[in-house]
Order: sequence, then structure tokens, then C-alpha cells
Amino acid sequence: MSALVDPSTLRGTRAEVLKQLIDIRIDLERQIAVVLGFHNSFIPIAILPDEILTAIFSIRMLDDKFELPPTSRRDGSRAMRIVSQVCHRWREVALATPKLWTNIDFDHTFGEWKKELLRRTKNTPLDVDIWFDDDEGCDDHASTLEHIGHFASLQAYVSPDKNGRVTGYSLLAALKNPTPLLKSLRISVEPVTPPIRLPKQLFKEPMLNFRELSLINCYVSLSKPSLTGLTKLHVKFPMRLQDGKELYPSVPAWLKIINTMTSLQHLNIDGAFSPIPSNSRGLTVIHLPKLTHFRIVGEVAQCTSFIRHLNIANSCNVDLTLVGIKASDHDAIRRITRKVVERLPSEMISAWRVRSHQASFLVQNLFTSDPNLRIEQREALSSQWGVKIHFDWDSVADINANLPLLSVFAERATVLQFKDTVGRHHDRRNTLIPRLLGLFSCVKHLTDISLDTLRHLTELRDMSTNPLPLPSLHSVRVVGYLMNATQCGFLIAFLRMRERQGLRIEKLDVRNCGFNNKVLRALEQFDGLAVTSDRSTDEPLEFDVRPSETYGAVEVVREYPDGESHDDDSHNEGDEYESSDSWNLGF
Repeated sequence: MSALVDPSTLRGTRAEVLKQLIDIRIDLERQIAVVLGFHNSFIPIAILPDEILTAIFSIRMLDDKFELPPTSRRDGSRAMRIVSQVCHRWREVALATPKLWTNIDFDHTFGEWKKELLRRTKNTPLDVDIWFDDDEGCDDHASTLEHIGHFASLQAYVSPDKNGRVTGYSLLAALKNPTPLLKSLRISVEPVTPPIRLPKQLFKEPMLNFRELSLINCYVSLSKPSLTGLTKLHVKFPMRLQDGKELYPSVPAWLKIINTMTSLQHLNIDGAFSPIPSNSRGLTVIHLPKLTHFRIVGEVAQCTSFIRHLNIANSCNVDLTLVGIKASDHDAIRRITRKVVERLPSEMISAWRVRSHQASFLVQNLFTSDPNLRIEQREALSSQWGVKIHFDWDSVADINANLPLLSVFAERATVLQFKDTVGRHHDRRNTLIPRLLGLFSCVKHLTDISLDTLRHLTELRDMSTNPLPLPSLHSVRVVGYLMNATQCGFLIAFLRMRERQGLRIEKLDVRNCGFNNKVLRALEQFDGLAVTSDRSTDEPLEFDVRPSETYGAVEVVREYPDGESHDDDSHNEGDEYESSDSWNLGF
């Protein structure tokens, strides 16, 4: 550093002083730069090996700190563009790693920049997504498809023109070229037209690495040697389309195709069935030992015929959807259901999913199109079935039609959630509800049962000769709000009836039922019964039950803290359970 300015020099002119100050500042900045140079040589990023930098760049390429989602290919190319502009060494490492440049968003990358990105990949296998719109980007997509020989996967989304044609695009022509590196192909045609038949020349060339094929609203013959190594096959026909089913194979033709694909692990046939021919008997059973996921959507006859000739492992995850169900199909559905359920060990039941056509429910949906009946699996159970039944039928005929289907699952149910929301029809179903609950011989826990349903069980006068429903039951959770004394009688009568049959209830949950202390004290008379409620012991509210001279029936009045009386007209006129004195019904 220069010597300090001698005070004697200040006697000079002002210009000389300013010149010396400028020289000092320049010299100081030069010395600071030297010091910073030594500092930069010791920071960690300067001594990281190229392999570590490459790994960091690979993670950074999919970092979610950028504006776009981490799954976006546009984000990956943007990240690498930023990384390569930091310094010379980073740029050299990035350009020397072709894999870092394969995340190209071909729908938003055009012209010379796209060509530059392709050059930087150095023929590394590419994962390509392209959307083919009518008369938009045709030339640019054509230049992309020139590199199809280096594609590892291709997802093509096609919007047909107004005549339903896609021949103007270069996609189909490009697929005729050799694709030795292609592992996965998905062609999805927008479902605005009937299914499109792809050229027969597709898949004629050997494809040793080809493993996954997905065809949405389009089809091509699959009986080709190049497809025998597939591990994943997905063919879908949009259900809302009316025409075009004849383009797809029938059940016998599908079985022949699948028979050549012995390595299949995922099979999804979604509505892609033509009508079953009349001469479809005598088909052989197809073995798919490696299949782990199986989904099939179709009419009852198609699905039952297909499953009947398919032999898969017990551990296979199955998703079955039946459409167009008619009343005449119930027998066939019950047979295929029992075949499916009985062949599985208990621990694998959770691997099966069934959905109706009208709504997407969880497990064991009874294969019915009736939206008023649901059976669901409780996730907390593993080897047991937790079943939730919810129905809102308006006639006894509706219940009778579904009882055979219920019997398939009744043998495995241990937890039953029963919601009866049709109290207005309880008189017509007086004898049917015990029959319904009588199917479930292994149920231990009954939850969300209404007091109206308990009434149906307690009103059977010949219970001494008929077997009691739910013989294994030991816990009950009652659902209801602001119950009156009449309805409380149903519960007491039910518990007393079970006790006389030697089938005691051990746990009773009456939270949110509006029961007061008087009712809770009445429940204490049952030995071994643990009652759970949400009422404190010091609440003064009581039911005041007195005869009504006006109607000759029981009138229930609740005394509220505001000092007013609120009539409860939810009771039934002439009901035999009118007061606490009538709770002993002589069962």
C-alpha cells in the first residue's frame, strides 16, 4: 500500500490533492481484489468434485423453489439454464452431463433453442410429452419426432380435426420408424369423436425395450410379437361415446391377446369390449402369475366371462366396475362375487375394490347400480371386514332384490354400521329388518343404529322360537338426537330381550342421543353393561311424561333452562312404549 500522505503536501494545489486520493482509492481496491481472490479459493463449492456437482444439479433441476411445479418439464429446463449461467465451471459440468438436459418441455420450447437443447442431450433417451392441436405447431412437432429413435417414453395427446382425422400430423408416420429405446407409449385421443384406428404398421418393428402401452380412445391390433414383453397395458373406450365399440376385441379375442403377454403386471381394460359373440364357449383359462394390478370396466356379461377365464394371484389388486346393470343380472353378479371373495384369504380382502357405474365407492359395493345402497371397508381393519350399510329404499321389493347380494359379504363382516334413514316406511319393513340383520352372524360391533330399527327388533312376538339377529353382538352405538321417552323404551326393551336370550350387550354408546340422567340410571340396571354418554351427572334436565287429555295419547314435554316447555310431537300415537313403566315388555 502507498505511504500515507505527508501533511506538508496539503500545501499544494487542490488538484494535486484530489489526484493523490484517486490513486490511493485505486490501489486500495486492487489490494481488496487480491484478498478476495484468496478467499474464493477456499470456499467449498470450488473444491467439490464434478460428480458431486452433477448430483446437486440433478436435484436442483427438480427443485420446487422455482415458479413452476417440480413435476413440470418446463421447470427442469429452466433450472438447468440458470445453473449453466452461474460460472464457467458450472457451465462446463452442466454441458458435460447430457442427462441434465433431457427434461424438455416440447410444448413450450421452439426453434433454435429446442434444437440446442436436443444437441446438448447427445442422443440420451428422452421422455417426451406432446399435445397435438389442429393446425398448431405441426412443423415444430415434426422436427421433434425426427428424434423418435432416441425416445424412452412418449405421451401424445391428440385433438382430432372436425372430421375426426389425425392423418395430417406426423405422429403416426413417426411411429412407423424404428424405436429401439422406447419403453413407454401413451396415445390419448380427445373423446370428441368415435375411437380412431391406428395404422396396422405400428409395432411391426422389433421393440426389445418396450414395456408399457396405453391407448385412450384409439386402438391398433395388439397381436404382434413386439408386444409380448409388455408389463403394463391400458386400453380405454370412453363410456359416454355411443359408437366405436366394434373397433375393440371381444372377450375371446382379448383372452387370446393376453395369453401372449405372460409378463403383464398391470392390466387395465376400461370399456374396450365389443359384444360377446354367440360362439364364445370352450375358452381356455389364462394364467397371469405376475399380475399385481387388474382393472376391468364393462357390462356384466363381459366382465364375468373375462374373469371366469382368468387365473391370477391372490395378492393381485383388483378394481372391478360393472355398468348397465339390470335386475336380470343379479344372479350372475352374485356368482362372480362369491367366486372372487371365497378364493381370497382374509388378509387380502382389502386389495379388492368394486365400484358401481353411478358413483365411485370404496370396497365391496355389491356390484349394484342402486345409489341408495353402499358397503364400505373400514381402513382400521386388516383381516376383518368393517361394513357400513346405508340404504334409503322406498319399498320392500328394493330390499328383497339386494338381500342375495348382501349375503355374499355377511359371512365376513365383524363391524356393521347401520344407518336406517327411512323411518316413514318402518311399518312395511317390520319383519324385513330382522331378516336383513340376521344375515350377519359374525358381527360384534353395531354402530349408528337408529332407535326405529331397534323397535323393529323388539316388536317380533315370536322371538323365542326364531333365532335372534346378530348373535355375536357385544357392543352397540346408538345414533339419534333429543330422544323422547317412547324411543328410550325401544332401547331398554332391546337390551332386556338380549339379556333374556343369554346374549348380553357389554358396551353401549349413547352420546349425542339427548338422554338425560333418568334414562342413564335406567341403563345401570343391566349387569356388565358399560355405558358411554356425553351428559354430566349434575344436569337437571328431565323428561316430564304425562297423559294428554286432548289426543288420548302420550305427550312428552321437555323442561328447558329458559323456563318454557317445548312439546315434542315426534312420538307415535298409541305407541305401546309410552312411558318408563311400560319398558318391561315381557320378552
